[in-house]
Amino acid sequence: SAEHNYQHPSPVPGSGAVFLRAGGASDDADARVVLLDLETGVPDTLGVGTRAAFASGYLLVSSADGTLLAQRFDPGARETQGAAVAVLDGVRTAGPGVGEFALAATGLAFQTGAPGAEQLVIEGPGGPAVVPLTTGADFESPTLSPDGRRIAFEVEGDDRGIWIWDRDQRTQQLLLSEARSPVWTSDGSRVAFRSLDEDDGFRIEWVPVVGSAPPETLLAVDFPVHPVSFSPDDAGLALRALRDDDGDIGFL
Repeated sequence: SAEHNYQHPSPVPGSGAVFLRAGGASDDADARVVLLDLETGVPDTLGVGTRAAFASGYLLVSSADGTLLAQRFDPGARETQGAAVAVLDGVRTAGPGVGEFALAATGLAFQTGAPGAEQLVIEGPGGPAVVPLTTGADFESPTLSPDGRRIAFEVEGDDRGIWIWDRDQRTQQLLLSEARSPVWTSDGSRVAFRSLDEDDGFRIEWVPVVGSAPPETLLAVDFPVHPVSFSPDDAGLALRALRDDDGDIGFL
């Protein structure tokens, strides 16, 4: 809605609800995390923050100052429990002030550093480890595969496109050159993305991570659209769009 300007949905498994960023589109001062009931459409404010995600019983929230907070969360009761604890600082934010972090069962990946000199860091049981990227240090949207083995991210500049870092092989490979906003399928076999080839309108496509099969178009429209997340069975895709200057959340 125009009043709340909801952005960046993140599902809460088994609850019939999603976390959203609510507040001004460009001002982080009034940004807050809300839980939106998908059946009633009623939002419930959980606290101050610019982006939220759920993992292993915890609500993770990024703040405008680059701090990542963790707080126990009961999906059934839809309630936070206890105090929030700072678990990381220096997490880079992208407009509007959204923390650049991604989660998997085996760890956490996040982006840090000043614009044009960013680093990609993996925080796991053995502590933080900087990923030795071979592309330029101007990148966005790191996202972990469900098994935590690979990281997809988008690079700007001469190396523009979506790249894949393999944590086991320690290799970096270009997946697609004219693409952004990577989103993994739940089985980790494909990546959905927004095509930057907009001669025929705006498209969401997907492509296998392994092999040489060409991308397939999932959605073609005449307004900007971005993939957000797949359903657990990969049968549906949440997306966000901009139609007539109004932001929308959709499901394909």
